[in-house]
Amino acid sequence: RVKASEYDRHVYVKNFYAKDEWQEINIPLRLMEPQFRGRRLRMDNFNSNFIMEIGILIGNKVEEEFLLKIDNIKLQ
Repeated sequence: RVKASEYDRHVYVKNFYAKDEWQEINIPLRLMEPQFRGRRLRMDNFNSNFIMEIGILIGNKVEEEFLLKIDNIKLQ
């Protein structure tokens, strides 16, 4: 999830699935789609050069223990 502005109420999202091992995940920003409270919005996909906030949401609707290790985040 990313936000381009602190004033935006919507976020841009791209789903991905993490394995139980180290992996590299590439998410092109232009593929991130706008959502508000889980609902898709009829807006353009993310195309800004400014990112205010980055977040990761665990969204499998299962209450369980998990561990997420992040080595680094790069923007290209």
